[in-house]
Amino acid sequence: IFGSADMDSISTNEFYLKTFILQISIIGLPPLLYLLYKRVDVSSTIRLNKIKLKEALLVIGMAIFGYGIVLFINYIWMYLISFVGPPIPQPTPPVKSGGNYIVALICIAIMPAVVEEFLFRGVVLRSYEKMGKKVSVIMSGLLFALLHMNLASLPSIIFLGIIISYLVQRSDSIISGFLYHFTNNTIAITIVYISNMVLSKLDDLAGPAIDDISDMPIETFLAGLIGVGIIALFSLGMFILCLKAFKRSTEDRALRSHINISLARENVRPIEMLPAAAAMVAIGALLVFEVFMMVAMR
Repeated sequence: IFGSADMDSISTNEFYLKTFILQISIIGLPPLLYLLYKRVDVSSTIRLNKIKLKEALLVIGMAIFGYGIVLFINYIWMYLISFVGPPIPQPTPPVKSGGNYIVALICIAIMPAVVEEFLFRGVVLRSYEKMGKKVSVIMSGLLFALLHMNLASLPSIIFLGIIISYLVQRSDSIISGFLYHFTNNTIAITIVYISNMVLSKLDDLAGPAIDDISDMPIETFLAGLIGVGIIALFSLGMFILCLKAFKRSTEDRALRSHINISLARENVRPIEMLPAAAAMVAIGALLVFEVFMMVAMR
């Protein structure tokens, strides 16, 4: 309901306040109440363990270079789905002042990094480990992407969710997820903030805008593809280097985690998959509805 609201009808501060409240009440509070109801050790369950400074820096590095990979994924995906209709972005108010930027960091970088990681890497990832490491990482990443309920960002958030799930499981610490998620969202907000400042200076010089990405001349698309492709290749190389160093540093915890998960594996009854299946059907229906909206907007 909130996501469908007319952005012009609410102020920037009102948007962020509602976002803050919704994140705590809908994403953060239910899993916390669930863990308390089950009387489990919350700290142990969500992997609230320390990581080395070197590992923290490597996670931040992977998030920075991973963003270059995300840009490439988004560029290709947005161009492809634009042939169905204009992609529908998630509603976000403009970040045009320093005050907006600080509030956006709190509500779109810090808060999601805490509550979404608590839910998906703290509870969901842990609970699916009874099905094995790979299944838990994929399920956590997929459900994380579906939570955002946005077709335009779906592939990149699946990539993001799977990477973060792997890092948390590998390091046996949710801190890895906090750092990666926060860094990724901070980069996105900073790019929006800088872009708005630059565009405000160039309004008088700007040429006619392209209303539909699919209307982009093929030469322009290929030129952009080469640009983001170069960024993605460099980012991929640096990402792999950081990942290899991270894997070396976390070898002992990865082995311990693997043993614990292997001991915890059990046969999963089909009924245990019903919540995930129901969520996928419900959100899948919303994404299909979004496709129809895109077609109607052509």
